[in-house]
Amino acid sequence: MGSILHTTDGGKSWETQRGVIGLPMYGVYFRNSKEGWVVGALGTIAHTTDGGETWSEQVSPSWQTLYGVYFLDSQEGWAVGWPGVIIHTINGGLSWEKQDSGVYDELYGVYFVDSKHGWVVGQLGNILHTEDGGKTWVQQKSGTDLSLRKVHFANTRVGLVAGDKGTLLVTSDAGKTWTKKDSGTEKDLYGISFTGNSLFAVGEGGVTIKYTVDSLGSNVKDLVASEKKTEIAEATPEPEIPIERDVWEIVRQPNWTTNFNDIYFIDENNGWAVGSDGCIVSTIDGGKTWKQQVSGTTKTLRNIFFHDQNNGWVSGDNGTLLFTKDGGNTWTIQKTDTKDSLGRIFFLNMQNGWIAKDNGSLLRTTDGGKTWANYETGFTPRQFSDIYFTDANNGLAVTSTSFGHSAIIQTNDGGRVWKP
Repeated sequence: MGSILHTTDGGKSWETQRGVIGLPMYGVYFRNSKEGWVVGALGTIAHTTDGGETWSEQVSPSWQTLYGVYFLDSQEGWAVGWPGVIIHTINGGLSWEKQDSGVYDELYGVYFVDSKHGWVVGQLGNILHTEDGGKTWVQQKSGTDLSLRKVHFANTRVGLVAGDKGTLLVTSDAGKTWTKKDSGTEKDLYGISFTGNSLFAVGEGGVTIKYTVDSLGSNVKDLVASEKKTEIAEATPEPEIPIERDVWEIVRQPNWTTNFNDIYFIDENNGWAVGSDGCIVSTIDGGKTWKQQVSGTTKTLRNIFFHDQNNGWVSGDNGTLLFTKDGGNTWTIQKTDTKDSLGRIFFLNMQNGWIAKDNGSLLRTTDGGKTWANYETGFTPRQFSDIYFTDANNGLAVTSTSFGHSAIIQTNDGGRVWKP
């Protein structure tokens, strides 16, 4: 946590303003491509209505750290944090009021299916539930004392929670009872993502879990919660999403000892994951089965990006950059002329691409990766947590430092010059 990643296309041109820059941002929520909120250290809340071009700081009733935020519509929302902080607004964040959670632990995730029914999850296995919009909160028995990071409900009955040490909990009775599902791992789960009618979770040791529900609804967008300093917004679902049953599929892999660092799905069926020792694995059936691909390297691989089902790039340590044009059946090394570790990748099309280096500079290509130019951004020793370009000139990036400070910067010349 402590940095913001872009969601869908709701970040065409971000501008850092007072209340966002200089402090860690831990939670972000966009209800559409224009309107969103971020929350973070010292009770910081900021709001945008133009896709992030401008931000306005909102007055928070708490100076404590806020970790999660969720809005039902443009007016009503909740934010959660430490110690046991829950705050509520009914006017789009112009004013917030505290709600009594009854606990003093860190609270990380919040989700409401309507204006009455909501859940909050957090430290020490805390699950809180309300049926009156937060006027009263009641603790539910989670059966664990591990930290719970994210909660999602499809309707007022069926929900799921993901957390530390491979914790996955499901309920079909609004949380009266929570059932722990075998994730096949004791490692922390680093990322979860909805695609189509499936949920994927990945983490240490190469674990991959697939969760499917009937009639989940195509309007439920990607939701990713990550321990790797990331949190991505989710789009507002319909007030009620019909679900008849819930099905868990634990995707057990061969005896891999890989720590996976990134996962990427181009559609509901085709996906890839990368990790240590040059490991690349792929699936063509939505994660039911995974096949290891030959990367040709033993370097740690950190990020992956596919432009389409065939063409993709993988970045890693010591300047490692791999390219495929056949979905990963064969990978070739692209020369970068750097020994710096490479991170986030973004390709606008098959010719124009950017890769973040761990020293705060960027690599830029205009010929599909045959040659790369090095751009000094002027923001070293910051690292790029994410990059996104709307065209060949205009882009945005999230940067962070080892001290936990984050900022959103932008460029209008293809990445040569960046400014807040």
